[in-house]
Amino acid sequence: MVGRLFSLTGSGFWDWVLQRVSALVILSYSIFMAAFFWTHPGLDYASWMSLCTNLWFKLGTFLTFLFVVIHAWIGLWMVVGDYIHCKFLAKTINIALILSYAAMLIFLAQLLWSI
Repeated sequence: MVGRLFSLTGSGFWDWVLQRVSALVILSYSIFMAAFFWTHPGLDYASWMSLCTNLWFKLGTFLTFLFVVIHAWIGLWMVVGDYIHCKFLAKTINIALILSYAAMLIFLAQLLWSI
């Protein structure tokens, strides 16, 4: 294993719980988006912009993506820990993943609040 340095909570049980909670948040957001598309069959620019400019939608989208990042962090941390046996390489991969997660969150925040 890579160690607790890159574990999100420091506890395997809480990492497991957090990954399941994040999966439920992602599922809820997906159901919301599917319902929105189903109830707006002739989706036009005005309808789409009214959704995207809504503060609750922006916050929900950002929080859902944050949970996607948490879900990916825990999952990939475990995969790297199980299959990359060189500790230096495993730590390098985990650092690269964390930096990419941070960059994606910053990009999404800029994208959402530029609308």
